Amino acid sequence: MAMDTEEVGDGVAPQEAQELPPVARLMDLTTAPWITQAISAVAGLGVPDHLGRVGEAPRTADELAAAVGADGPSLRRVLRALTHVGVVASADGDRFAATELSELLRTDNPGSLRAWAQMVGAPFHMRALTDLVGAIRTGEPAFERVHRQVAFDWFRDHPESAAVFNAAMTGASSPPIAEVLTAYDFVDATNVLDVGGGHGAVLAAVLRAHPHLRGAVFDLPEVVPGAGAVFEAAGVADRAGTVAGDFFEAVPPGADVHVLANILHDWDDERCVRILRNCRSALEPGGRVLLAEGLLDGPDPATTAVVDLEMLVMGTGRQRSTDELRALFRQAGLELSGVGPSGPLYSVVEAVPAG
Repeated sequence: MAMDTEEVGDGVAPQEAQELPPVARLMDLTTAPWITQAISAVAGLGVPDHLGRVGEAPRTADELAAAVGADGPSLRRVLRALTHVGVVASADGDRFAATELSELLRTDNPGSLRAWAQMVGAPFHMRALTDLVGAIRTGEPAFERVHRQVAFDWFRDHPESAAVFNAAMTGASSPPIAEVLTAYDFVDATNVLDVGGGHGAVLAAVLRAHPHLRGAVFDLPEVVPGAGAVFEAAGVADRAGTVAGDFFEAVPPGADVHVLANILHDWDDERCVRILRNCRSALEPGGRVLLAEGLLDGPDPATTAVVDLEMLVMGTGRQRSTDELRALFRQAGLELSGVGPSGPLYSVVEAVPAG
């Protein structure tokens, strides 16, 4: 592994290793899927919940195995591997303790990545990744080649996998997207429409941060009913609503800000332009469109480039640069008017109707 460890108290903390020779670096990279599967497995079993919090007493592999219904010796081997990448800490070779990373896999963590870890290791996802070569050769989505259906249609027919996928998308993207959008200056806005906003987690965060705003989440009829509970929990139900429809057909009027949070990266250029044109047609005078996207020329181009491989596998979408988004705006009758705020992964890209 590319990380070494040093004893800290009665646990082990990860430490950056010295520069490794090329063969060791490449071995680390090519064995990374094994670590992905190990993280996915312990997350799915619920091990992090039983590890407790950082600083709490370590537990033996057998104790953890009994708590989650697993085989002790097998779980010990997996946890031992995960100590070398800092996901868990080892006290004496058999007792294991929580780390900051394992806490992110707990079910009760508001910023939990447990569903994301489960999704990246799920059979439906791993099977699609195995056909990356096919996607490179043909330009066709690997998911569709492997599962014989477009991803969104396949998830509609496999609700259990869809639940894992949707929870993963919400857990991995909603908090960092909400962070950059809530930092945006909405002072001149009154009504926000979250286009393709799912269950409204991002809109709820925006309304909480800006009490003068009202808003609605716009998504498919089978999706929007889940937003009510989110709005109630956030204390914004009196200022938030839902609208059902299809953004490829039309976008409802009445809002002076349209938010598209991680939407365009799901679609090819033609369908992106269709969505943006529908937003342009529905905007109130003086309105604007806000994208929250990971940019290939943004704060973290390396992570965005890796996410772009996911888009290559899963569908016809892609991550884009600022100039590529500018070109889409131009085709839709919009013009890029600003970029920012930005966070570690996402940036707000603002567009207004072209003059």
